[in-house]
Amino acid sequence: MSRMEVPIQNDVLYSTGDLLLRAEVDLWVRNGVGSWTTETFRVDSGSEISAMPAWYAKKLGLPMPQAGVTSPRAAVLFLI
Repeated sequence: MSRMEVPIQNDVLYSTGDLLLRAEVDLWVRNGVGSWTTETFRVDSGSEISAMPAWYAKKLGLPMPQAGVTSPRAAVLFLI
């Protein structure tokens, strides 16, 4: 089985003193004409699919699905 490790980043929420943890990963994304670009995503290990805003996908020239996701699922990676 493959394994990927990324450093966990943290911040302190000053109003409460809570520690905020997150992981980010740079991924290569291929657009509709075959060009590759690097985009930074926030990782959510407890989710099943990846998502980004439609306006940003259009800006990158990514192919758009004809029908959206119909089942309620959280996104795995959030575009930063």
